[in-house]
Amino acid sequence: MSVPLNGNPDYEREIVLSSLQAGRTYSLVASLAYRNPAGTPAALGGYVSVGTVNVLL
Repeated sequence: MSVPLNGNPDYEREIVLSSLQAGRTYSLVASLAYRNPAGTPAALGGYVSVGTVNVLL
C-alpha cells in the first residue's frame, strides 16, 4: 500500500487486517520504503518489529 508523506513528523497509518484466522498468532512487522517524486526507489527505508498479535475470535 503506497501512502504519500505529508511533512508531519508524527506519521500514522491505520491498516485493517481482515484475513486473520481465529486461534492463530501472527508476527507484525512494519516495513517502510521511499520513492522519490519521479516514482523510483530511493536509498531510504527501514522496518520495525511491532510484536505478536494473538487472534482470539
